[in-house]
Amino acid sequence: MSARMRGEVQSQQQGYWDDEVTLASHDRICAWAYDNSLQIAKAVYPYQFGRAWHDEDVDRSHAWALERERERYKFDSQRLRVQPRPSPRTRVHWEVPLFASDDRKRQLGFADLVIKVLLPRIRAEWASDSHGRNDSYMGCEVTWESEVWAPSILVEAKADLPTMGELMRQLNHYRQGFDGMCVVVAADDSLSSLLSSQGVQFVRYPGRMIPTLGAVVTNKAKIDAHLAALDSELVMMRAQHRSPQQMLARFNTMAVRIRAEAGTHRDYVSSRLLAIYTANRLGPTESHPHDDTH
Repeated sequence: MSARMRGEVQSQQQGYWDDEVTLASHDRICAWAYDNSLQIAKAVYPYQFGRAWHDEDVDRSHAWALERERERYKFDSQRLRVQPRPSPRTRVHWEVPLFASDDRKRQLGFADLVIKVLLPRIRAEWASDSHGRNDSYMGCEVTWESEVWAPSILVEAKADLPTMGELMRQLNHYRQGFDGMCVVVAADDSLSSLLSSQGVQFVRYPGRMIPTLGAVVTNKAKIDAHLAALDSELVMMRAQHRSPQQMLARFNTMAVRIRAEAGTHRDYVSSRLLAIYTANRLGPTESHPHDDTH
């Protein structure tokens, strides 16, 4: 196996690498999501906002305490429940490593943000004697805690929205180790309906994405990554003794996709594709499929 192929395999084993993480525009979307984490939480769990207190919001962990102590707690907690239930809060972590549920040593990649949703809860404070008996009620207050009925939220920020297939492949890869809701934040909402059909929430980033020199350079870097992946795939197909027809069919399919993303780099992409076509001995140079978009 060549060094290039080993690098591809190692990359796949270590997890998904998102090229956008190096972009300032990606950082701006992440920063917006960080600042508006409560808005995102409300979009995912609307029923946890603006509602009254429920019985499950009240701590019941000391049912074995003396009856007079439990009655004191019941009286105080009911007084708190008369007041309006406050809104949930959030705690946000950046670039959280994700690991497979069935193998905690296998890293799947990094979540751009993980939002922990903290729900208001009436919690009692208890004191025990040296033998752990006769629990004494000390008071109660409203605390904010993470709960099983409001799992954490994974946020995937996209400055440049990829294809639906590429995006779902990434999110389904992450779902091997993340059980909560996945949310895509992007300025382009063209995939919002499709994402919803796959159980993915979409939140629109309100900022206007202005192309910069950095974005143009990154677009070329992304194209280079696709070209390198195609070259590696063809090398692997040859090592697996795939037929020339299969290799050519795969080359043609990927060439159409890469050309669609070429933009102002069309001539560069054509020359690179020709080099890959020739290096992998897919046929005579004159039979190379030409770019008919000129």
